[in-house]
Amino acid sequence: MLNIVSTTASKFAPLDSTLGKMRAASEWYAASAGPIDDWMGWTSASVYACNDFAAFQPKLDEALRGPVPNKRIQGYGLFGTYAWLIVESAVACYLFDRRMPDLTPGAIAFRTCKHESGEDMTELRYLQPGFYCLPGDHDAGHAHATVVPDEAALRDLFHWQLEAHLPPVMGVIEANTGHPMRLMWAQASDWVVESLIHFTKDSRDREQLEWLVSQFAQRDGSPLKVRNAGVIPLHFDDPVTGVACTEYMADRASCCQWYRYPDAKGDRCSTCPGRPRQQRIDSKTTYYREERAKLHATQRV
Repeated sequence: MLNIVSTTASKFAPLDSTLGKMRAASEWYAASAGPIDDWMGWTSASVYACNDFAAFQPKLDEALRGPVPNKRIQGYGLFGTYAWLIVESAVACYLFDRRMPDLTPGAIAFRTCKHESGEDMTELRYLQPGFYCLPGDHDAGHAHATVVPDEAALRDLFHWQLEAHLPPVMGVIEANTGHPMRLMWAQASDWVVESLIHFTKDSRDREQLEWLVSQFAQRDGSPLKVRNAGVIPLHFDDPVTGVACTEYMADRASCCQWYRYPDAKGDRCSTCPGRPRQQRIDSKTTYYREERAKLHATQRV
């Protein structure tokens, strides 16, 4: 398993403790806070955000040597590699502890490493200990805490920072691959919705989840507000107990292009917006039923 280095230095402890809750949710959420002693393999996000494609070029060249040598499709992947963990870690910080990290490019670095499965994964490091929090936060007195008046102010910071950070990166990807900025905003909006679903799974109800989506992904005036992005409730009976259950899936606005790869054999993801809506609902509902059946089987062992 990936060994994520989390600094114990007191100045980084509050932010890293919040990110630790995200890491606990999945080993793919490799986000931490702390200094980088050895920069081998790491790149500051500011390098990607300076309107220079040079930092992306080696990744694009490698991707174009693969099974789908299409610049526009690979532009989708470049943006995903860069931005998804920024978006989802910011949402996670808000949901777990009502905090918001510094999302400016100079405060973030990335590297590509190997997951235990052998697949490449992105690791993100927040380089600045500063964070925004509410007056009642138990670390509000920390030297690097900036206290804001309420949750609305934290959501404003999410939008202001993200909507300033991403456009230069989007612009250089669009100019060099043809992958359009409007679809990159759709990708980002989908990540917001998916993280809201994932990180609220133990405490949500439909009204709360839909309200959060309205504030983060469907806010008036925000480029994250794109057509169709939202949540779909899935209602079904537990296959063993018969108890009525509700789960949620993202009503995605972007296609990941997986169906274009040979391994997909032309098939689309179960939640792909290219599939009919009812087909997506049926497929995801079947998945949740099967997962509950597996859980019951495990509990009987």
